[in-house]
Amino acid sequence: MSIPWNVLYWADRIEGSNGDPITTWEDIKGGHDAVSPSAIKPTLTKNIVALNGHSALTFATAQAFQNATFTAGQPRTIIAVWNATLDGHNNYLIDGAEYQYQSSISWRDGSPDYMRVYSEDTHVFDYTRALPSSYVITMVDLNGANSYLYEGDPTTPVDTGNAGTVDMHGITLGGRYDLNSTAFLTGHIALAGCVDGGLDAAGKARAYKIINNYYGIY
Repeated sequence: MSIPWNVLYWADRIEGSNGDPITTWEDIKGGHDAVSPSAIKPTLTKNIVALNGHSALTFATAQAFQNATFTAGQPRTIIAVWNATLDGHNNYLIDGAEYQYQSSISWRDGSPDYMRVYSEDTHVFDYTRALPSSYVITMVDLNGANSYLYEGDPTTPVDTGNAGTVDMHGITLGGRYDLNSTAFLTGHIALAGCVDGGLDAAGKARAYKIINNYYGIY
């Protein structure tokens, strides 16, 4: 996948059979492999019709992967292909691994429900969004006061705001940095990655085209 990733977790590159528990999700770009600390591991799900027959990792309550060595500055672009299947609780897609709400992307149960982006605890923006039970392509540009959240075609952001200026230290996939039992993803992640330095408009458009052609989501 010819996108200039600095870190990439891609379920199609995981060796195994359908239903296998996965202990380590290997970073195929930078060597920042993420380990699952949970007693029951996320499982590999293959041949998903909604993903053009491709694979994803299936997360149930209190399952995640975490790596503490990856770092990224600002700007940075985070991209994920994912869904959430359990309403009624907060589903964390990605977080840092060092402290609360560092490069955090999550779907929140509320009135109304919403997607939320943090880069640090005091800076946040969000938009009203029903549970993304169908697979979506989420892109987030983290760049201080000029931060953007995209869903699908990145021509127009679904929201923009000030996400703070801190760097990203470590990465957590499918949970919050502290592995809090109330803040895990119940759903699937097919792909998650980060481009340090960020993608410009042409780069995001190209990445979206590559990913959407591959998975056939939209």
